[in-house]
Amino acid sequence: MREFTPPVGRISGTRTRRRADAVLLALLTALASLALVLPGLSAPARADVNTGIKVTDLTLTKSDKTGADLEGPVKVKDIAKLSFTWDATGANLKSGDSFSIGLGDYFTNLVEPQTASMAVTYNGQVTEVGTCTLDKTTATCTFNDKIDELKAAGFTSFKGTTSALLLVVAQTTSETTQMTVNGNAVDVDLPGTGGIRPHDPVEWHMSKVGSVIGENSRNIYWEIDFGADYIAKQLGDVTVDGKTDSTIVFTDTLGEGSTFVTDPASWQLQYWGQANGEFPDKGVTLADGNGVVDGSQGKFTVTPTIEGNTATISVTGPFKPGANYRIYYQSAFTSETGTATPGFSYENKVSIPNGEEASNSQSYTSTFNVSVEMAAGFGGFNLLKQADGDAANKVAEGTAFDVTVNYVLPNEAGTYQGWQAPGTLNPDNKTGTTTMKAELGKAVAYPGTFPAGTKITLSEDPASASPAANGYTWGEPVFTVGETKTDTFTVEDQKATAVTLTNTATLTPVPPNPEPNPNPNPNPNPNPNPDPNPNPNPAAPSPTTSSPSPAASSPSPRPGNSLASTGASVLVPLLVAGAALLGGGALMLRRRRSTRA
Repeated sequence: MREFTPPVGRISGTRTRRRADAVLLALLTALASLALVLPGLSAPARADVNTGIKVTDLTLTKSDKTGADLEGPVKVKDIAKLSFTWDATGANLKSGDSFSIGLGDYFTNLVEPQTASMAVTYNGQVTEVGTCTLDKTTATCTFNDKIDELKAAGFTSFKGTTSALLLVVAQTTSETTQMTVNGNAVDVDLPGTGGIRPHDPVEWHMSKVGSVIGENSRNIYWEIDFGADYIAKQLGDVTVDGKTDSTIVFTDTLGEGSTFVTDPASWQLQYWGQANGEFPDKGVTLADGNGVVDGSQGKFTVTPTIEGNTATISVTGPFKPGANYRIYYQSAFTSETGTATPGFSYENKVSIPNGEEASNSQSYTSTFNVSVEMAAGFGGFNLLKQADGDAANKVAEGTAFDVTVNYVLPNEAGTYQGWQAPGTLNPDNKTGTTTMKAELGKAVAYPGTFPAGTKITLSEDPASASPAANGYTWGEPVFTVGETKTDTFTVEDQKATAVTLTNTATLTPVPPNPEPNPNPNPNPNPNPNPDPNPNPNPAAPSPTTSSPSPAASSPSPRPGNSLASTGASVLVPLLVAGAALLGGGALMLRRRRSTRA
């Protein structure tokens, strides 16, 4: 029996619609499935708190912005250093495990948000095994895949000492503060005695302060703090009675790497209370560059005049006796990224007409550091790498240098049970050499310890910089221990000596071209043979005289030109014809479908 064949147009359209419906249904199903899957894909992986990780020995000390310990209690707006040890040797640690520390009511992270590295010492090298994320009041540390790799290699010593710099934000008479470790409350002793004290309500003189900067900072907030009585004594022509208008002129100069923010609203004059009163938590903005903001203390004006990296700031108003004032403004970074360059020191200086000056500098260094566990009788050191000079803000991020560590032990290495001399130990068994990396903007702990009394001498080859200098040159290294410029120090018992290493980056001058020659060939000869002889042998008769030689009548085409032009000349008509056929075919098909319909 002959199979029935319906009209082509009808069956084709039906099948097409069915296929389209099927494709649409499949697409909707796929999208629905994708909608169920995407939340899981887009949501960040949740760190699993491993309660087996022991976080102990939480201690607070007064500190400066480099992490160096200071004596005594802390006051509001001081810096404190939180140190703690973590031990995951018995926690069955795996990738994704984490622990957290909540800072409580009196502290915030000095720089936030921030991501910092957590590391262990493996085969004499500092190996990153996780990262800590710092927000305003919490540090959450999460271990990475390196954990699984080290465990497979037989490494088990997953423990370390870590520190973070905190900002003191509130006062208390209590001798302890409560922090939270993995959800459990822990009491931590405050530095010194007397709790946390308020800022001293003293008469300000003239000082310069800059805000702490981090890896994501795009501005520095500068302050000029001054007491009205002090400035009046210095200048002699300023009336301080709360009624008479006087003008004080400050000259402010920025160093390399930043420029003033010119927005008038960002230039502010603030009132910060009386010297004999309680220090306020917040100042009152009296005026900005646009005019009066708050007239409660009288009508004040602040007028900045900016020329390059120098600003002349005129402040006018009825200054009160015993009052403290603050000029508040910003500078923006001029680096290619618009953010702070790690390790570069941003300078700022202010002066008044009698010549008195005040200055401040700020640099971006990590406020979360990995330390090395030190047994009794042993110590180590930390190395902070910085840069200065007119090209320092052009240095590539992550630039690192090789630092050589030469050491002299108090006794032969074999006398220190359980300790292995790092690097190369000389035949005398007392002297040796090892190396470490120093990265700009980071305070790096040497990955090991030395017996107390060991004499350390440091050196650096600027040519070891990686990546290499481009457009600038590195100067000789300068090592500083405390306030002393020296490359030698003695290891102290269970103490990490703080060492600063500074290099100067200087722009490489581009030599001018004394005799530029825009035309290297002032007398070109476009016709090297002006009188060619087409018939070098006139005695030999030409075989054809009625038609010229092809070579004589037309120049030779450039190599490849002939093929390209021929292909194009053939292809264009073909394309045009093909387009016409396709268009005609589509039109005929449309007409047939419309007719059948």
